[in-house]
Amino acid sequence: ALIYINHEREDTGREVLVKAPKESRQPELVWARCTLVVRDALRERGPRIDEAMTFLRNAMRLYPPDQVYRLVLLYRDLLLTKEGAREAQTPEGQAHLREAIPILDREIELRPECPPLYFALYRIYKLLGDAEQERRYQDLHERRKAEFERLDKYDAYGRPRCGN
Repeated sequence: ALIYINHEREDTGREVLVKAPKESRQPELVWARCTLVVRDALRERGPRIDEAMTFLRNAMRLYPPDQVYRLVLLYRDLLLTKEGAREAQTPEGQAHLREAIPILDREIELRPECPPLYFALYRIYKLLGDAEQERRYQDLHERRKAEFERLDKYDAYGRPRCGN
């Protein structure tokens, strides 16, 4: 299903997922479902983004901790699409951005070598108007990005170590 989804054949991927047990917690199935939900939400926008963010937060709770990173990157995509400069000025927008900080911090503890996490926090702090944290995470992102160039790009399972 994920192969179809990633190759822009989402309808075929959806057909494969329909055949899989809905209650399955198999990580690849959950990731495929989450990817499809996120793609649909990004295409349709509006309330679908909120629904997809809730879907992802629920999936993260039951997902293997060493693989949650994949779902966090999807969550980041939704968050930064939903909360732009104008939205970040509202109490609701600020709450969404602040809610994401511990999620990203938790992943940084597990994967300190991954530049996308630092970049996401840089963007969040920029939207929140916290110049000190913004600079800190921008510097950390640049440093981790340079360090990552010398590291293995794939994990023990053959998946991209720090992103899709």
